[in-house]
Amino acid sequence: MLTLYRYSLCVVLTSCLLAYGCGSAKELGKTLADLATVRAELIKKFGEEDVNLRVNTFQNQTSILVTFINSPLNQKTTEERAKRAQETAEIVKQHYPAIKNINLIWVGFMRVTTSLVIFHHSEMLDTHGFDNEARTLRDPGIPLDPSQPSVRYLPGQNKTDISSNGIQLEGTAENGVTVVPHFSVAGDVNRITPKPPDEVGLDFAVFSEKPKFPNVTKIVFLSDNKVVYVTNGQFSTSKIAGDMYSEFLYLKVPTPMFLKITSGSTVKIRLNEHEYTLTESQALQIQRMSDYLR
Repeated sequence: MLTLYRYSLCVVLTSCLLAYGCGSAKELGKTLADLATVRAELIKKFGEEDVNLRVNTFQNQTSILVTFINSPLNQKTTEERAKRAQETAEIVKQHYPAIKNINLIWVGFMRVTTSLVIFHHSEMLDTHGFDNEARTLRDPGIPLDPSQPSVRYLPGQNKTDISSNGIQLEGTAENGVTVVPHFSVAGDVNRITPKPPDEVGLDFAVFSEKPKFPNVTKIVFLSDNKVVYVTNGQFSTSKIAGDMYSEFLYLKVPTPMFLKITSGSTVKIRLNEHEYTLTESQALQIQRMSDYLR
């Protein structure tokens, strides 16, 4: 699995994505506190800080997702990672108070590397699934929910970065059109309800054999086939290795407009004559991001 990030949009450390799981601020706060307790136990047990915890409700099933980022076990065997996953599930079972309300526990191991200086590539090595009694699922190879955005708290700056995992509009990350929505909020979203920022960034990256957007580009966003926001932007263009070109546009969208874009069941983006319709999973990803802006 290959995803594209801007350099400032790093992989998740700690997050709680509760678009459909929490009905009140009090309930959200309790869930965040419970996740923090579990995360502390995982760090104490394994001595690794780069571990992501999420709660997600999707299609009437609630899951806890744990991802170890650049774990030393990435260099070990599948069997050793499976053993860690089992131990992790046991810790979740023992220390998450509302475990009876959880259907599944997922434990994954992710490798993150940097290329071309400004991009991070993430690769999920393997994923292990368990029920709420920490019993291994019969088919643990089901991937983690790709509609989940990434959330990372930066204690040195006292802010939380929230970003998409990369929405592929066309082709592949190496030869196509990708957009990465992202924004930052003050404080730790695991402890407070954040104040929405004024703008949401939409970073477009294009790799192709010839420039696709050499001039000023008209950018149109549609929600449920209705135009909700129109603007213009100028891609920067550079020739890279071989006969390939790269084009980048770092667009800023006012937060109220981003909320309108994500309000419908279908989302489309037009770049001049090129129109891209987000898949259900891609649309759900930015809708879940918008929950942090309300």
